[in-house]
Amino acid sequence: MGKCMGGSMKAQTKKAVVNGIELNYVEQGEGDPVIFVHGTLDDYRIRGSQIEFFSKYYHVIAYSRRYHHPNVWVGDGMDYSATLHAKDLAELIKKIGFKSAHVIGHSYGAYTSLVFVCEHPKLVRSLILCEPPLLPWLLNIPGGDTLLAAYITNAWEPARQAFQRGDLEQGVRRLSVGS
Repeated sequence: MGKCMGGSMKAQTKKAVVNGIELNYVEQGEGDPVIFVHGTLDDYRIRGSQIEFFSKYYHVIAYSRRYHHPNVWVGDGMDYSATLHAKDLAELIKKIGFKSAHVIGHSYGAYTSLVFVCEHPKLVRSLILCEPPLLPWLLNIPGGDTLLAAYITNAWEPARQAFQRGDLEQGVRRLSVGS
């Protein structure tokens, strides 16, 4: 039995080889497939209580994205991107044997899910996004470049500096609330 943040799972951790790497995931329940895509600081375990609830009605998958616990790192991580994670998600869905799935993404997982639906629309039955980081998309809207520059100046750069000097609390605060 797996232990999750937010709950205990009945499902055992499984592994699937996709795009040359091994991804860990849990699978529980029956019915229409639902896949949880976690955020930057998380892994599949973060959705424990949601897995327990949703698996009463759906076939639930929660997986750890490439470069996230407990997956083994392959490479130096310089290819970490929503595009690569979306490609991995597409292959995972096919490997598990789903024709399509309901996709629920949180934070960076929401960004990955958004890229995923743009690249693989036929694999998505529905899409739920919670707190997607839309910074890269700002460059595609009028005035977005000004908003992005303000975010970099007021949040991103101060957070980077805080992390460099070892002030993790200040770094996370800057990234989380932007000031």
